[in-house]
Amino acid sequence: MVHDRLLDATHLDPLKTLILPNIAALSDAQCTQLRAFVQRGGGLVATYETSLYNEWGTQRKTLA
Repeated sequence: MVHDRLLDATHLDPLKTLILPNIAALSDAQCTQLRAFVQRGGGLVATYETSLYNEWGTQRKTLA
């Protein structure tokens, strides 16, 4: 398990894959960190409404 405030390279790079089970609310900064993880070769599995809302609960037009 990884705390949602620890999505930086230091904490994620030892991992091969992240599974986000319906983590509906993610900030833009967290989405950027997750994209960077994937760009560095990490795997990402996200289900259902993951990233559909920002940290304030406002719905995005598309999944982040």
